[in-house]
Amino acid sequence: MKIAVLGSTGYIGQRIVRSLIDDDSNHQIWCIHRKTSNIDVFDDIKDKLHFCHSYYQDMLDCFTGTESFDCIINASCSYMKNATAEQITESNLIFPLRALNMAVENPGDKTIFISLGTGLPDDFNIYTFAKAQLNSFGHFWGYQKRQIHYVNIEMQNFFGPGEPKDRFVHSCIEKLKNNEPVPLTNGLQKRDFFYVDDVINAIKLVLKHPELPRYLDLPLGSGEAPTIREFVSYLKKKIDSKSELQFGAVPTRVNEPSIWADLSTYHMLGGSIEYSWQGAVDKLLKEEGII
Repeated sequence: MKIAVLGSTGYIGQRIVRSLIDDDSNHQIWCIHRKTSNIDVFDDIKDKLHFCHSYYQDMLDCFTGTESFDCIINASCSYMKNATAEQITESNLIFPLRALNMAVENPGDKTIFISLGTGLPDDFNIYTFAKAQLNSFGHFWGYQKRQIHYVNIEMQNFFGPGEPKDRFVHSCIEKLKNNEPVPLTNGLQKRDFFYVDDVINAIKLVLKHPELPRYLDLPLGSGEAPTIREFVSYLKKKIDSKSELQFGAVPTRVNEPSIWADLSTYHMLGGSIEYSWQGAVDKLLKEEGII
């Protein structure tokens, strides 16, 4: 397959690229990335990849200069914590929409556009709102162009080895390892935590599925929802930490939801989740040599 991966040098993008290469050496993969991105992360497999800057003209040359892509995987993302509204809009809407529109103009017999989205409510913040607008375009094009199949993977809170230390799970682990206090909200909200490998498995399932609809929302997670209190307390127990869990030290966001994935659609596609949330925690801690 000819596959373009947007946000290829990010945490999840790197894992997607490497897994696809390992899965099938016949895949032709284009890494679409910012000019400032560090493509040295692919030094060991660089000869198996194609690279394209995310500037408009470079992408246009890429999308029209090669045969049509069989699949575009959108792993581009900027979160709220360290990004401006402009950066969030560019990464989560403008950049992937540019790729979607180019795929519409140059489709194959069947072009699958997989967007890694969020299970949070559409109007929760600018990040979720931008993701929702991209999905609206995907819905429109999916039903306007018979060759386009748009899949919105509504991801819950995935985590895995080697992810950025400022993400929630790893920031908690670092404090717990060092027996430092862990400031938290009241911890009553429920969240669906799941392992990053299950994201990769879902992408591969979509790529191989023979009868995708024109547009599909695909919730993905463990299907379980411990409270933050339960989750962090489990981490503390497994690490055997002496840290104080400071529930209530961080203000709870307005309209903070409790959410988890309804896996019925994923099961109908033939998918299954490999790890429970406890199993995912255990695997991560073992892989990182913590337990």
